Order: sequence, then C-alpha cells, then structure tokens
Amino acid sequence: MNRLRKILSWFFVCSYAILCPMLIVYALGYVKGGLIILDVTPPEAEVEIAGQTLTGPWPKTISRLPTENLQAHVQAPGHGEMTREVSVTRGEATVLDHLLLLPDPLVPRVVIPDTTFSHLQALDGTSHLLLTKTKGPTLLAFDWKKGEAVPVLPSDSELNAAPVKHIDTVDGSESAVVWFRHKKHGGAVVDLSHTPAVVRVVPELAGKNPPKILWGGINPEAFFLVEKGYVRRAFKKNKGAAVEEVEDGSQLIGSSTWRGFGMGDSELYGLDASWQLRRMDRFGTPLNTDEPEPRAEEVEKARLLFGEKEFFSIIPINDEAFFFLGENGTLLQNQLPHQLVGENVKIRGAKLAPNSGRALIWQPNKAGIINEPIPRRHRGGQLQPGRVVRWFYEKGSNIRAAYFVHDGSHALLLDGDRVLLVELFPGVIAAKREITKVKSGSSIAYSEESGTLFFLDAKRGQLNALRLLPETKVKTPAAKISVIKPAP
Repeated sequence: MNRLRKILSWFFVCSYAILCPMLIVYALGYVKGGLIILDVTPPEAEVEIAGQTLTGPWPKTISRLPTENLQAHVQAPGHGEMTREVSVTRGEATVLDHLLLLPDPLVPRVVIPDTTFSHLQALDGTSHLLLTKTKGPTLLAFDWKKGEAVPVLPSDSELNAAPVKHIDTVDGSESAVVWFRHKKHGGAVVDLSHTPAVVRVVPELAGKNPPKILWGGINPEAFFLVEKGYVRRAFKKNKGAAVEEVEDGSQLIGSSTWRGFGMGDSELYGLDASWQLRRMDRFGTPLNTDEPEPRAEEVEKARLLFGEKEFFSIIPINDEAFFFLGENGTLLQNQLPHQLVGENVKIRGAKLAPNSGRALIWQPNKAGIINEPIPRRHRGGQLQPGRVVRWFYEKGSNIRAAYFVHDGSHALLLDGDRVLLVELFPGVIAAKREITKVKSGSSIAYSEESGTLFFLDAKRGQLNALRLLPETKVKTPAAKISVIKPAP
C-alpha cells in the first residue's frame, strides 16, 4: 500500500511539473497557437491546411495552428473540390464543419423506365411521391424505399381519367388531398398508409369555393374543414374499400369563428376572434380556460398586427414559440420582433427543419433562413430575442420549393426550372451551384434520409433520382408499375 502511495504521489508531482509551466506559458501568450475542428463529407475526403494533409475519419481537431487566415483545400476521389478561408484565433476553437463535396460528375438515374409524367408531388417526411400522367391512370403513387409504383385508383374508378388540378400535402403525413377536374367530385383524400391506397371522396370539397382542409399532427384519424372562419372536424370512415365516402356529419370546433388554426404533436391551436392564441386537445376542448380575457388595448394591438383579411396557419416550433403564416403571405411570430419580414413582403412557402427551430422561407425572388434565437445578457438579466430572417439568396426569378440538406448546412432551391444547391454558412457569401433542370412547371422532392433528390427530367419527364450525400442503408431500387384490380 505504501509503495502504491509513493507511485501515485510521484505521478501527480511529475504531471504538475510538466503541465503547469505549459499552461502558464500559454496563458501569458507565448504560445500563439489556434485550434480548428474540421468535419467533411464524404468520409474519404482529404484536407490540406497550413502545410498539413489530413484524412478521415472525420470530424478531426487540429491544434497549434498559426493565428492568421488560412486556406483549407478539400478534395476527394470521384468528387469535386473546394477551398475555404478560415480565421484562426489564439485560445479559441474555430469550427469548420458540414463541408460537402458533391459527386463529380453528378449523374442522375432513371427510376421508372419508359414512363413519362407531367408532375411530381412530394409527401415530405415520408417515402411517398405522387406522380401525375396525361394518359392512362392519371395518378400514381411511388414508394422510393420499396421501389414500387402503383396507380392510386382502381381501373374502374370514374376519377381515374380525370385530370389532376393540384395536390395539397402536410409534412410528415402519408395522406394528401388531390383536386380533380371532375363535374361531380372536386377533391379526395388519398391515404397512402394502406396498400392499396384508400381514397375518401369528400362531398364538401366539390363546388367553386371548397373549404380549406387541414390534417396531420395529433389527429391522424380525422381532418378539419375550414370555411369562412368556422372549423369542422370530419371523421374518416374505413370500410376497407379502395374508394369510400366520408362519414356524414362533423363536429364544430369552438363556438365562434377562428382567425387561424394549426396542429401540433400534442395539441390543436386556434387564433380566436380577438386574435388570442388558444390551445385545445385533439377533440377541440379548450385547455387554457383559466386565462383572463385580453384587455382592449391588447386586442387592438393584435388586430393591427394580424389585420382582418387573412386566415393564418399556425405552425408550432416548440411549446412556447409559434409562426403564423397568412394565406396572402404574411409571416408573423409570437415573440419580438413579431413581424419577421417587411409589411409588403409576401411569403410563398415555409419549411421547418426536423427537430429544430430553424426554418426556410421563400418568396418568388429570394429565400431566407430563420435560425434559433440566441440568448443575450442585458442589464444583468437574460433577454431572449426573437428569431430574425437572414436572406441568403436574392435576385431569383420564381422560387417554388426549398429543402434543408446535410443537416441544414445547405439548401436546395427550385428557382424556375433550375435546381440550385446553396451553402448556408453564417458570415460567408453563399456559394451556389446549379445541379440540374426539371421538366417545365414540375416540382422536386428531397429525402435527407437517403440523401437523394427526385425530379422529372427536362427532356422527357421521366422520374430521376440524383444522390447528393454518400451512400446510406436506404437505397432506391428500380421500380416497375403494378396494376390495381377493380374493387369487387
């Protein structure tokens, strides 16, 4: 035991004698080294910096670098190359992560041979795409995990030959609302969680002015019809048939008109007649009944902020933070500053990053990112500023879709018929690259899970897949179109 004590004592004495002078010298500034943390994709990439050549595995930490602006040159076999400038500061760690080298050349792959399509609609957050054709079965469902493409409707359905006007979707939902050019039926709910898909004809969606329809979130078994500020909860009726009617009757949510409505994972949200946010359970029962009625000045302030002409979609970010996206493009938040964009700026679309408070927003000519707010100390306390918009892409022509890529370090933009990949590094001029063109007027789909972009090629309108991130366990096999037999 005494011998062990002596060994440990000498170990600590030697460690102190060696480390203490080094710490003192470093603290006094005699060692002017810096630190960089590097993370690069693909894994086989190599980085040249300050006379060193570094290889994976990544991430990697480099120390004792000169405190100056350094050039980091990144390259990988079968990929492109890039050079990034990084500023090294003594005593601080500089992070240079999520560097992405694309395959070179970028070669798309035809997923469904010998078949052309007119439009593609993503069901984001799922493995499903909806594809429309001008001849034959007009609507097909494609599962990129299974490599299966099947007509949505039975061959004897009266909707089968009806042209598709447009398709509405909700992120993370396997259902979509398909609007047909049909005399009798306007819109139908298509549920791709079943095989074959279940199509529910909704009588209320017929006519010249159909109600707005919302679904997803906490209520997978129901959807909501919004008309003139009234919200009704309509129930789905599953008889096992491929095409079925929605159950007659619906439940009115709330006793008065709403100025906004939205769904989260655990609650429903409504913006009531006095522009106050109300929380409800999945059945529409109020949860915050004990809250005092707003004062007249609060109601007037909210009225001036929201206006009286728009109905707002409520987008929950977390339990306390919400976005409000108006049907005319107004974007607001319930934190300061309430107005995220200028009064005359109309937002065309918004997409939240998974498990994050970040969001992509876009209008026809520019795209921006909304980051998480950073708490800042203010007069001895903590001031929690609201989110602000940083525009990273301007002078666009007709931005129609956007996606986060590579854990949010990049963004995919569909501008007109061009698909662009744009870097989102703060404080750096955004580097952008055109990676492909799509069929005129068609859309795109991107899966972060597989790192793959899906699109209709500009020449023929065939479904193509283009891998942007390294190989994962999730692959897209070649697909064949199956036929659904008529319902008995």
